[in-house]
Amino acid sequence: MRIKFLQKTPKYWHIVLLFGIFLLAFWLRSFPARYNELQAIDPFYLYRMSEYVVNHNFQLPEIDTLRNYPFGTYPWKEVFMPFYFPAVIYVLGFGWGTDYFHFALIWPAVLGALATIIMYFVGKEMFNKETGILSAFILAVLPAFITRTSAGFFEKEPIAGVFSLLSIYFFIRAYKNSDIRHGILGGISLFLLTQSWGGSSYFVVLLSGFVLTLLLLNKDINKLLKSALPVLVIPIILNQPLPSNIFARIYSTSGILASATVVLLIIRYLSEKYSLVKKEQLSYLVPSLLGLGFVTLLIGSMFFEEFYNIIEKFYAYVTLRPNVALSTVAESQPGSWNAIISVTSTSFSSLTPQLEFLRPYFSVWIFAVFGLLLLFYKIYKARDYTVILPIIWFISAIWGALGFIRLTFIIGPPFALLSAFTLSWILEKSLSADLQKIHLNDKRYIYIPLAAIFILFAMLNIDNAYAYSRGLGPSICFPNPDILIDGKKCIEYNDGNWTYKKGQPWYEALDYLRTNTTENSVVLSWWDFGYWFETRGNRPTVTDGGWGNRYETAIFFTTEVKNWNETLPWLRDKHNVSYLLMDYTLPGKYGAISKIATNGEMVIGMFPFRRNQIYSQGNKTVYEFTSGPYAVWIPMENDRIAGTPMFLITQNGQYVQKSYVNDICTTNGIITVGNETPGIKGCIAVSGLGIYYIPPEAEHTIFTSLMFMDGYGLPVEKVFDNTLIKIYKIKYK
Repeated sequence: MRIKFLQKTPKYWHIVLLFGIFLLAFWLRSFPARYNELQAIDPFYLYRMSEYVVNHNFQLPEIDTLRNYPFGTYPWKEVFMPFYFPAVIYVLGFGWGTDYFHFALIWPAVLGALATIIMYFVGKEMFNKETGILSAFILAVLPAFITRTSAGFFEKEPIAGVFSLLSIYFFIRAYKNSDIRHGILGGISLFLLTQSWGGSSYFVVLLSGFVLTLLLLNKDINKLLKSALPVLVIPIILNQPLPSNIFARIYSTSGILASATVVLLIIRYLSEKYSLVKKEQLSYLVPSLLGLGFVTLLIGSMFFEEFYNIIEKFYAYVTLRPNVALSTVAESQPGSWNAIISVTSTSFSSLTPQLEFLRPYFSVWIFAVFGLLLLFYKIYKARDYTVILPIIWFISAIWGALGFIRLTFIIGPPFALLSAFTLSWILEKSLSADLQKIHLNDKRYIYIPLAAIFILFAMLNIDNAYAYSRGLGPSICFPNPDILIDGKKCIEYNDGNWTYKKGQPWYEALDYLRTNTTENSVVLSWWDFGYWFETRGNRPTVTDGGWGNRYETAIFFTTEVKNWNETLPWLRDKHNVSYLLMDYTLPGKYGAISKIATNGEMVIGMFPFRRNQIYSQGNKTVYEFTSGPYAVWIPMENDRIAGTPMFLITQNGQYVQKSYVNDICTTNGIITVGNETPGIKGCIAVSGLGIYYIPPEAEHTIFTSLMFMDGYGLPVEKVFDNTLIKIYKIKYK
């Protein structure tokens, strides 16, 4: 039932609102552009390749020698949409009169705003115009979706947001109208999604799950044939001849699921059309086939490795189990319900402090959960099985976000849809209420509270999005954001050249590499910074965010100094590394380095300590440094260590264990300052980064020497040091 109140508004009211929502979405996503720099790390590589396409007649380099030097990588084997889609749009004249860098800077915000428009059509097709408008608005202001669709985030997700919503929209339209034309458009959209983003397999599984659910319920077989068949088959067919590393091949986990779903759908359709199975037994056909297939796989896995691998793939997929290397990546860590709530609530808003107690109740996630319950009721009451799709979408999005923190992005659309459905339901029930039944004579008793709900929801969520978006920015510009006040830029970019703002440690280091080293100078650090070396430093490297060598790099860093020569076959002979770079964040990543080096068997942490208190002890001064429940006491005299440091463990404010650390890691080597007992092995490193306790497993490693001892004992020369970043030149014999 349409809302009578809205039927009296102008015919095209939704167009005006949509335009306003588009502008709002773009404005909220534009704030990071004030830094004039790309966000995160991966966008630097994607931008470099996309710019190459623009400047080289839509050709990718045959070999990208800046990566995995000297062997290089083959960009044409990767997903092509992040390279070509923005380049095509730019060349077609939609560059807004800017150079490609500034176009790339704004591009994600434009796509994020465009996704809100598509979200309107999804909500409208699934429910009604009111739900569509509210869905678009909520997606525009939802931090979960803003994060990876904001200015500077020149990544795969902004493109994926557009094509994932298009594939969902065309599928819904094809299914509801039994229209194969929209099914074909949905299949093309899903194919483009698979060529845009690794997470595309999630949507293949989502749509396959919906089809399998209806097959098990024995519902809408003809509709599924015209919608699901083209949507699932087209991506698989189009992806097979492509050389790129995509995620919808027949032998991939999602490809196997989609193929099996298609086969079951065809069998079910043909069985009814040609009376292969009695009509009263058709409802048992798909469950029987699924059961038979499962038993066959189970028994077959005992004898055939191929069957075992299929079960293993699905188990890893369902449990979202990462490999050792991925498990050390921050964005591949498991998510949590708290993480989901934080980006679907109003926790960032500081509006209306007088109404602080109301703020949590206007969080999107609360309305979304309520919408989920309404949809279950709708299935029970109206037997409307179409709404199974948003239910599966919502639940599976949470499953994905709990599996990997990076997949929090995918919860945006289903949360927006379900919360919008709740709000439109409230609107409809309120405006169509019979006043006599609720003993009211004046409609103001309904309109005023209703208006208050919608106004508060809009104000709090817009302010929440504003506060959240203002906090986004490029990590390469930090840790000194204070010098970027008043919207000053990190860099100036003109005619393909960049100049950095003084005082930025990473730009200083990259500028040194770019201007003080030869073009074939290979830089090695932990993989995190590889794309920065390649794009901003214009220097080749061994490993980066998308290439391997992480295990070999981890082995190099965890090798003891005395065994340096054992690293030369890999370091010098294979990759010809010239420079080693150590960044201030690396001690915190040593756990990941050690985990990869030991294939997950050992995680060795390095504890940073911050100064807490100062005590007087005779003619000495004892400095206390703390890190959680741990503390380190260092006696000092005339700014020099004048005794043996002590390592303490606290519990409920009391020191429950005290031990001496007799070794100090210094630029002159490891110095023993005492022989006190009880003692613990390892050393204390006093550096410009703070105080660190280095456990014995890491005390004599190449990493510790480079990070805290200026390369002591190694054939290296420190050529750059701004405290936060050090660069060493290797002196090969």
